[in-house]
Amino acid sequence: MIDRGQRYALTVLNVGLACCAVEAMVASLGQSDPPGVVPLAGPDRTVEVLIVSGTVTDKLAPLVRRLYDSLPAPVKVLSFGACANSGGPYWDSYCVTKGVDLIVPVDAYVPGCPPRPEALLAALAALTVAGVEPAPARASDLQQPLLRPAAVVGPQELRARRLPVTATALRLQQLLGGPVHSAYGVVTADVPAEQWVSAALTARDDPELDGSFFDLLTVVDEHPRGFDVVVRLWSVALRQGFLLRTSCPRDAPSVPSLRGVFAGAAWHERQAAEMFGLVFAGHPDPAPLLLPPGGVWHPLRKEHRLASREVAWPGAVDPAYSGEGGRPPRRPLRPPGAPT
Repeated sequence: MIDRGQRYALTVLNVGLACCAVEAMVASLGQSDPPGVVPLAGPDRTVEVLIVSGTVTDKLAPLVRRLYDSLPAPVKVLSFGACANSGGPYWDSYCVTKGVDLIVPVDAYVPGCPPRPEALLAALAALTVAGVEPAPARASDLQQPLLRPAAVVGPQELRARRLPVTATALRLQQLLGGPVHSAYGVVTADVPAEQWVSAALTARDDPELDGSFFDLLTVVDEHPRGFDVVVRLWSVALRQGFLLRTSCPRDAPSVPSLRGVFAGAAWHERQAAEMFGLVFAGHPDPAPLLLPPGGVWHPLRKEHRLASREVAWPGAVDPAYSGEGGRPPRRPLRPPGAPT
């Protein structure tokens, strides 16, 4: 009985691209209801099912295809979740592939946003019944490693080391000299663009703030005034963070690059540059990340209109454009460059 069960345990390779990958991971850990274990491919196992879980973007599509071509045939492909099936809620985005079946042949689809781990187990069982010939499994492949929790700092000790929100705000105001705001437990310090690099350097090296961990950099389009550039710094030791914010006008969207202070800012600045059209002065490699070469549009600017109104929502009719109820249908908004 054990040999028969191991023989028909499909070995999978999970391409986790977004949140649906978490559900697939739960299934691989045997924590679903009913419990089941999905054997993961290893160096000594042949991949029998390729699971694509999450949003496939046009930038990642060639890599997914290259991975599929590198696997020894025959291999089945399972599309897991709405995004992998058709683009999901992001189907009308400028960079989302409208289904992984546009780049690789798909044998089974699992709907849902996200699907439950039991749905993945049911799909794998259906592939087995459909006649997939799995390679013999080894008992060692089904053994799960024991994960020991890491030692953490107790809450009382952490509270003693952590600065209160008011103290963090006062410290930022003392060091940077500009306005500091506090809302919902988040402290935000506004600094001029010409002091952007020095403010980040000061917040990083100050022992009381300890903003040594670069978390993220993002941009807010404050149309028509201009743009706000926000960076979130975090203290790993104190487990608290704060925001630094600067602004630039719309007619001259440029701020200094933080690449020299935080190496991780390079990727975030490249994405913000192509999405919002900002210039990060001093960035060593401002090449685009998501848009195709030669693109001159900036999709996250408020004046940019997506092509979502050019194609009807799959499987549904937008009442605003149907003309139902005696109302004239709304005139479609065509983005720049769309054919009339």
